[in-house]
Amino acid sequence: MREALAVRKIMERAKSYLMCSKKLTKEAAFKLIQRQSMGFRKSMRELAEAGLLAGELDQRFEKH
Repeated sequence: MREALAVRKIMERAKSYLMCSKKLTKEAAFKLIQRQSMGFRKSMRELAEAGLLAGELDQRFEKH
């Protein structure tokens, strides 16, 4: 149960990031994560976490 909630939170954060950074709808952001997870053969959670990390790094690099 906790695992499912954790995955849901990560997915929501990743979708929000994609919606802001790529100007996607919520549905399009979900489909992008879904397609990429299949392409990379990684779970949607893994892909969402990687996307969030990449976004955080990108923001930090822009500041310096």
